[in-house]
Amino acid sequence: MIKLLAYIFTARKLGYLNVFRVLIHRINIKTGYYRFVMPIKNCPIPEKISLKKRKIINFPKEWNSAISEKCLNSADKLINGEILLFSKERYFYRNIPNWFLDYKFDKYKKKHWTNHNIFGGKDIKRCWELSRFAWAPLMARASLISGDKKYINLLNIWIKNWCELNPINAGPNWICGQEVSIRLIHIMQTWKLIDNNNYPNLTIGRINFIAEHLKRINHTLHYAKAQQNNHWISESAALFIGGSWLSRKKNPYSSSAENWRKIGLRNLEQSVNLLIMNDGSFSQHSTNYHRLVLDTLSQVELWRRWLGLKAFSKNFYEKFEAATNWLDKFIDDISGNVPNLGHNDGSFCYQLHSLSYRDFRSTLKIAQLLSSPNKDSIFSQNEFFESLFWLNLQKSKGEKLKSKNSEVFNSGGYAIIRPNNTRWGMLRLPTYNFRPAHADPLHFDLWNKGINILRDGGTFSYNSIPADMNYFKEITGHNSVQFDKTNPMIPLGNFLWGKWLKMETYEGFTTKNDTYSIGASYRFYSGRHHRSIETSSCGKFWKIVDTLSFFKNEALLRWRLAPVNWEVNKLNLKSSFANLKIKSNKTIDTMNLVTGYESLFYSHKVSIPTLEILLIDSPIKVTLIVELL
Repeated sequence: MIKLLAYIFTARKLGYLNVFRVLIHRINIKTGYYRFVMPIKNCPIPEKISLKKRKIINFPKEWNSAISEKCLNSADKLINGEILLFSKERYFYRNIPNWFLDYKFDKYKKKHWTNHNIFGGKDIKRCWELSRFAWAPLMARASLISGDKKYINLLNIWIKNWCELNPINAGPNWICGQEVSIRLIHIMQTWKLIDNNNYPNLTIGRINFIAEHLKRINHTLHYAKAQQNNHWISESAALFIGGSWLSRKKNPYSSSAENWRKIGLRNLEQSVNLLIMNDGSFSQHSTNYHRLVLDTLSQVELWRRWLGLKAFSKNFYEKFEAATNWLDKFIDDISGNVPNLGHNDGSFCYQLHSLSYRDFRSTLKIAQLLSSPNKDSIFSQNEFFESLFWLNLQKSKGEKLKSKNSEVFNSGGYAIIRPNNTRWGMLRLPTYNFRPAHADPLHFDLWNKGINILRDGGTFSYNSIPADMNYFKEITGHNSVQFDKTNPMIPLGNFLWGKWLKMETYEGFTTKNDTYSIGASYRFYSGRHHRSIETSSCGKFWKIVDTLSFFKNEALLRWRLAPVNWEVNKLNLKSSFANLKIKSNKTIDTMNLVTGYESLFYSHKVSIPTLEILLIDSPIKVTLIVELL
């Protein structure tokens, strides 16, 4: 009964219209409607890409040999039979990659995408990753840097082979409209690089390839809209970009292209307005998905400029700028890394550089130049010059470095406590306005000189054994407290929680006598958790006070630590990064340093030390003192 009520309550929160859209989508699959309107047919093969002996010779002064070497090394690995899946997992192949990784092509080549079960045994994202075509812009960059046609030759072979083995609407690589959208934008990005003009050549093969992708996206856009997440933005972006490009020259799809452009534009405006909150927070509560949204909006604005189209609405640019400012606050200035917040599916799209997957600064720099070009930056653009060079983006006049301030994002539910640019923390406030990704209320992240001292667990995989799936998304994967071995929300599926939490009390962020402080609490049927954070102006000492009450049997407090050697001495822990001291107003039942896990890259997990403090006397107050070294 409790779970049924949770479903009803959650349906109301999701919106009955969105639930209806999902129902229509499933009916269309079951009845065969999609198979009727989206028949299987041969995939058009775009014309071969030609380098035309073009090579970049006069590099700007900001360019250095390391930029070229990183790009060519990555491209050479592809040629030599090695691909990095999700920027981490090494996949080896001979001649041609397996576009159906973990899936047997013979089983799916004649079956419509509606006959495939996304979560049927294997992790379909390993299959989708290769078919996103992120390798295409890399090979284009390598060919332009070196002038060597081997990169273009491989690019042409792969594109042709993919088209031959992936008939339109057949097999796993046509299941998801967002995957189709990402593939389309990547190939258009590649043509733009090679053709070296604002209007990549419209040839019959390219026209047909793009049109078939846009048809597929348009048919299920209502389902993407129902998700209220990055799918809606990605698919709207592809319709706008592809439709705008096709409609600029008369062709068999001119009329449809203009319609796709209008649909994409309308849904872009709607999705950005709804899913990006006024404080810049994104609906999915995820730093990785926030980056994907910014990269997508940057592509949209770039193509709008290249194609000479009318500007978007004032509200669009205000939301774009707000989302950009949000990411600026969450980036660690030394490492470029961010808190491992919320769902992380390994998306790293539209990148024209060879920087680390965990470095978010290039995305931020491009978004800053497109959404708010006259504002000061936190870092110099020279470190991220390659992307700016390919996009022909110029830095703002009078660019200078600035310091960041603390800020509370009330709409999204985050507090950034930043005494200075090298020591800072993030508190996850128990506010869930859109469907939450993780059960992470009052999680706290702490950073010092580029090192994530107190850290989040991440995601690991969307399709794994239940123990792993649950560990990362549940309260166990976060720096918070677990009451009576339960979760603070009710799990209703892989990507859905019921009984969304609300903030019970909130002591706003204050600065007094060179001390920064904030506090908040939530309560659910198994307990109440209040957490306050306090730090000095230098950021060296942090005090986290947890007041736990209304639990019946036990409260388990977890602190997930940086992966270094921690020496435990009674209620004290020491390492080369920090010293920790535990205090309590009552007896601590047990305190152990155990093995926990984190996932910084999709489908990849490593062990980390995790401090577990078991408490059985309610109410109780526990204090953690952190001295950063």
